[in-house]
Amino acid sequence: MKPLSSLTILLLLVTGIFSQDGAEKQLDLARTALAKKTGVPVLLPTKLRHLDGYRELFVRANGSRDDYEVTITSRKDCTANACLVAVFQAERDRAAPAERDFDKVITLADGTRGFYTERSCGVSCAPPQIDFIYKSVLYSIQFVSLGNPQEDERKITDIANSVLGSPRM
Repeated sequence: MKPLSSLTILLLLVTGIFSQDGAEKQLDLARTALAKKTGVPVLLPTKLRHLDGYRELFVRANGSRDDYEVTITSRKDCTANACLVAVFQAERDRAAPAERDFDKVITLADGTRGFYTERSCGVSCAPPQIDFIYKSVLYSIQFVSLGNPQEDERKITDIANSVLGSPRM
């Protein structure tokens, strides 16, 4: 991602403590603010499925003309995977991941090819991720791993399908 832009300042107002319903409302605000500042289609879910069990959620968003990132965490100033809940990224004119960089291709609901990477652990654990291209923009979704690899794949595929079916701004 590129350095933070002036959009970050605008979206600091979006950041805060929210229940799942509140976080969904904050995603709507982030979607609207990003749509005014970025030139890429803003694809975010309208419903945050699979987030049961979180008492608080924090939403941060930033972007520029050619990219954006929306992060949902379970702690206010989270900078580690331990408190990461989800990340939605988009970057214009970025290529799909190389075959060595993902585990399998998944066909999403509208026929879009998704490139799925399972949760992996080294020094720390990286959450499952799915990437896909829509209108020359590479979209990446990471979502906290709460189950076994098959359950993780089902959940992140469900989220990607909901993003592709969401209102596009």
